[in-house]
Amino acid sequence: KKEQAKERKEAKALAEGRDLEAERRLQAEREKSGEGRKKREERWKKRMETADTTFKVCVDCGFEDLMTSKEINSLAGQVRYCYAANK
Repeated sequence: KKEQAKERKEAKALAEGRDLEAERRLQAEREKSGEGRKKREERWKKRMETADTTFKVCVDCGFEDLMTSKEINSLAGQVRYCYAANK
């Protein structure tokens, strides 16, 4: 199935007149130079600068009686993840 999907994508790209080999070479060059990562990091830093002063989150955990034990554990894990990611 995956192979068929890949073949369809390649056929579509060729029908659009795209040079797949050139695109692959360009992608490999960008990977080696780290260009994409640098841009993503710059965008992330810029976003975080403004988020430090403007972004507040409140999680209402008052629906505990409507949740199963599995859902409560999942929510607790998500809250821990959010806290750790935003330290």
